[in-house]
Amino acid sequence: YRRAMTRAFADVMSVKNRLREIKRRQAELILAEQEEKKNADLSVDGVESSALTLSRKEESEFELSLLRVASRVADIHNNLGVVHELNRSYKKAHASYRDALDVYHNTCKRIENSDDPDVDRTKSNVKRMKKACLSEEQRT
Repeated sequence: YRRAMTRAFADVMSVKNRLREIKRRQAELILAEQEEKKNADLSVDGVESSALTLSRKEESEFELSLLRVASRVADIHNNLGVVHELNRSYKKAHASYRDALDVYHNTCKRIENSDDPDVDRTKSNVKRMKKACLSEEQRT
């Protein structure tokens, strides 16, 4: 689990750093474009415009990469919840399933009831573990 999370975190950081660099380059191109228009009152030549388009394409690819990594992180949380559930650590399992669902919702923008089996399964796991936690508390 820790190795998988470390690898996933490294992937996320790598994608974020590349995305930050692309956004920086875009800002520089936009500033250069504005400066050129201001000084020469001419339109930007095709090379700068195509570079800006390429940067947007790269940004889109990196965002998709980030979503894939985040989805893997959610899967790891879900799998960890299964391990906790098998060990009868229902509170830990519930927390892991909640973490997975949070990543699916907030980072991956995946929601339940949209024919997404991963999200629907995780939502079902959260409900089941909530009941298990309540049942366990009543027994003690």
